[in-house]
Amino acid sequence: MHTSSLLSFWIRFSLLLCLVIATTSYGDDNLLPSVEEIQQRLKASADAADISDKEKDQIEKSYQQAIDDIRAAQQYEQQSLKYRQAIKDAPDALSKIEQQQARYSAPQLPNEPLDGQTVLSLLNDMEGKVTSLRATTSELKANLDDERRLLLRQIISDTQTAIDATNNNLSTDDKNNPYQLADNIAQTAQRKMLQSKIDAIKQRLAYRPDHLALLEAQISFEQKRLNGAINLRDKLTALQSQLDSKANASKLSQLQAVTASLISAPKSLRDIAKHNEVLAQQAASLSEQQDNTSDELNRIQTQINELNNKFSSLNRLLELEVYESSAVFGNALRQEWEQTSSVINSSEAIKQTEMLLVDNRVAMFSINQKRAPYDVPEVKPLMAQIGKDNTRWKDEAHNLINQRRELISQLSSAYTQHVDTLSVLLDKLGYLSQRSQTYSDLLESNLFWIPSATPFNVQTVAAAGDSAAWLFRTEHWQNVVQAIVRNVQQEQISLFTILCAFVLTIILRKRLKQRLTDIAPNIGKVQTDAFQFTLEGLAITLGLSLPPALLLFALALLSDTQTGFSNSLSNAFFVGGLMMIYLEFMLQLVRKNGLGEVHFRWSESNLALLRKNNRLLIIVFIPVGIIMTLLTNQASVEIREDLGQFALIILCSSLAIAGTRVTRNAYYRHRSSLYTSKRFSYFVYSLLILVPVFLIILSAIGYQYSAQRILALMLETAVLCTLALLVYYTSERAISVKARRVAFEKIRAKRAATLLANEQQEAAEQSGEGVPDIIDTQELDRHTITSQTKAVIRLIIWLVLLGALSIVWQDISPIAYSLDDIVMWEISSDDPQTPAQLITLWSCLLSLAILFISVIGVRNLPGLLEMTVLGRLNLSPGTSYAITTMLKYTIVIVGIIVSVNILGAQWSKLQWLIAALGVGLGFGLQEIVANFVSGIVILFERPIRLGDTITIAGHSGTVTRIRIRATTVSDWDRKELIIPNKTFITQDFINWTLSDPVTRIVIPVGVAYGSDTEKVVSVLLNEANHNHNVYQDPAPAALFLAFGDSSLLFELRVFARAVVDRAMVTHELHMQIEKAFKQAGIEIAYPQQDVHVNMRDPIDINIATTKSDSPLK
Repeated sequence: MHTSSLLSFWIRFSLLLCLVIATTSYGDDNLLPSVEEIQQRLKASADAADISDKEKDQIEKSYQQAIDDIRAAQQYEQQSLKYRQAIKDAPDALSKIEQQQARYSAPQLPNEPLDGQTVLSLLNDMEGKVTSLRATTSELKANLDDERRLLLRQIISDTQTAIDATNNNLSTDDKNNPYQLADNIAQTAQRKMLQSKIDAIKQRLAYRPDHLALLEAQISFEQKRLNGAINLRDKLTALQSQLDSKANASKLSQLQAVTASLISAPKSLRDIAKHNEVLAQQAASLSEQQDNTSDELNRIQTQINELNNKFSSLNRLLELEVYESSAVFGNALRQEWEQTSSVINSSEAIKQTEMLLVDNRVAMFSINQKRAPYDVPEVKPLMAQIGKDNTRWKDEAHNLINQRRELISQLSSAYTQHVDTLSVLLDKLGYLSQRSQTYSDLLESNLFWIPSATPFNVQTVAAAGDSAAWLFRTEHWQNVVQAIVRNVQQEQISLFTILCAFVLTIILRKRLKQRLTDIAPNIGKVQTDAFQFTLEGLAITLGLSLPPALLLFALALLSDTQTGFSNSLSNAFFVGGLMMIYLEFMLQLVRKNGLGEVHFRWSESNLALLRKNNRLLIIVFIPVGIIMTLLTNQASVEIREDLGQFALIILCSSLAIAGTRVTRNAYYRHRSSLYTSKRFSYFVYSLLILVPVFLIILSAIGYQYSAQRILALMLETAVLCTLALLVYYTSERAISVKARRVAFEKIRAKRAATLLANEQQEAAEQSGEGVPDIIDTQELDRHTITSQTKAVIRLIIWLVLLGALSIVWQDISPIAYSLDDIVMWEISSDDPQTPAQLITLWSCLLSLAILFISVIGVRNLPGLLEMTVLGRLNLSPGTSYAITTMLKYTIVIVGIIVSVNILGAQWSKLQWLIAALGVGLGFGLQEIVANFVSGIVILFERPIRLGDTITIAGHSGTVTRIRIRATTVSDWDRKELIIPNKTFITQDFINWTLSDPVTRIVIPVGVAYGSDTEKVVSVLLNEANHNHNVYQDPAPAALFLAFGDSSLLFELRVFARAVVDRAMVTHELHMQIEKAFKQAGIEIAYPQQDVHVNMRDPIDINIATTKSDSPLK
């Protein structure tokens, strides 16, 4: 009884609880109005006068969001109902598919005989069916992959989180506020939508097992139908080929019979019949080509389908994180990658298909244009050619011409069909090549992050010992011996050539070393040094490094075969030969009296370190590198990984030892330095130890492929860096030789200029005029030229090196390429059809790089131009300065324009701003611009030059500096006048030394009336001729010019050698003329004045005396 009461209580409590829950849910539904009610509230709020416009917009936005969420919730509810119904119908649907698959039988060829037209019709229908079934199967497989990848539980979790956030945001304050009420309704609608979404996803999750089973069953059934359709298509294709072959054979036999029957016919008819046979054979051959092309197309399509399936399978496996640490999976990926890489190149097939397509199109064009051999003769000309028997052979001629037309029509159709098939094949080949490359890249990119070998342990050591026996298998070396015997007989010329080269390098080795020693004393001396010595030293160094490599190349040639162990050994020897050339060249580079010591001036400590490291690397790298190359080309994956780990560890250990030596040497050199750059160099040197150790650890934990790949890239990087250093030091050597030569020639020229300047200085000091001691010749000194040229060469080498390294490391370093995916901003276009320009982080970095290169170029351009171009043209300093200045401005302007264009500047939108700025700057900076343009004109037109003596605006002096804006003139008082360049263009001025420094001096002389004029002229000329500062060509001249008021006027006209001599010549001539006139008794006239007194009227003269004039005094 008690138990029955307790049970009744729990039943009533449960019913009450369900009622409360239902009432609560009903209450929540009552809180959410229908769409129609929300629309009415939206209209009412829009018409309300007590609500601001801002609140109306927010209310409208909330109600509209609520409407959208309610409609979305209704759609999710419909999806839930659909999934519930699908769950109920899934067993029947699966059973129906299985029954269809069980009842399905592959289509077969009809039993009755088929003609060619029927077969062709059936074949076309079957091609369409195969295409349709392929598309259906691919779509079902894609749906299956999408369903498997979809993380429904994660979506449910995220949606529930959104519901919780909505519940937290739901407000219960001031429900009478229209804005708050609209927001609550929107939140409630969103919560209902999310809840409906969860219900729908749960139903989909419940339906997922049945859905996957249905998809797999449908895929199986469609694949079965596809296989049946493909089989029937292949049968129809084979049947059509048979029918075509029979038809072509029958046609050919008929034509041969016709030709045989025309044995007594005229030659023109027999030629037409024979040509018809040729066309029939061509049609039969074209039919066979069409069949082969169709088979090739089907084969390529099969490969594409298999490749797409591999893509799907690989993507599914990669999504499973459990495979990321599987060495077995890594080995499988590597084998697949090697197989794909071996067949990835289809360029030859594409090239052959393109050539065949072109030939067929040319044939089609000839047929359409009725060109030979596809022309059809006319009956009347043919009858006229036959002559008197034309009536007898008229019917045969008509038949032959009709056969020709039929054959040409058949060929036209066949060529058209073949061209279409070839076009499709060409597209498929291109797609297969691109898809294969993408697949290979996907495999390679994932191989790097997946272990490819078991971690290094005791079993690895034992397995490596067993794998080493693979190298000494008898059958391997028997293959090598057979290859050697065969190559000794077949490659005698090549072997003899290598042997002669080896013997020659050994014989000349001592002479080459002696030549390096003979060159050494000439290096560094201006008069004997030449860059050719360095080029000769490079050639000698290469010759000294050849003998060991030639031996390895000879072994590679001896063991060369097409396949097998011997072929892999030959490749290994060849790779070893290349490594030997590099290492031996570096060793010979640092030998005694070698390039490093004598030409490049490397320190003795660095030379000793490089010698020691190169010897170590030669001992380790050559044999181990040969073994690793042999394993890569020939061994199985297990042997390759076991022995490869040991080989890689040995190589990295040798690199670590060499890095330790370099780091220790750098530490001893830089430990007392406090400069940050030196400490940074020490850190970089430390990487030479850390990176090999990291590769050893990477290989030990199983990432063997990754370690090998990084090691190979490091070696390629080392070769590129070595080549860059060699180019830099060789260029530096050429610059140094050239700079010393240029400096030597300038010293000679400057010595002559100094002597002339000293003479002018002496003349100026005698005349008491100031001449500037230093004139700015705008020439660069040797150290500036050298440093600027080196800076530009360093920049170029760095740019080339970085470009090469980016190519080398691009496969495993996608960071730089992903910078182009980071969008910084967008720039829209006025044209709606033109997409917006995306400015990425890569664009910004590229723009900064261009500006940086422009700045470096502008700063170092003068030295580079002087070294490479201007120094060879024998230009004046002013012209060189003008060219350099203009190029500087050009580089700056081009760099700014390119950088701004990369950042998306649209000049069409900036043209008005530029025009306004141009007008403003034109008024504000017109004088500066005028002086700037005038400076360019002066520098190129050269009306004045450095050192010229000029007179402008009443000022005279020597030009000491010419710049773009102003010119500096030092006057005779040693004052510097800054004259704007515009003045020299717009005003008149005198250049005393523009084309000739010789100037005329005019000395006026007046003698008294009654003097002997001939004697005066003779004395003047005599004094002028005896003055050593007077220029004799043109000769001096003395002229009697006029009768003056008080004297006879003469002029002595002489020429001075330089402007600075004018004052001194004038002084000396004045002194000599005055003295000579005294000796000759010639009176130099002076101004006289006659006073005339009027005596008509008497003049009273009173003489008075003063006390001071008293005689007593």
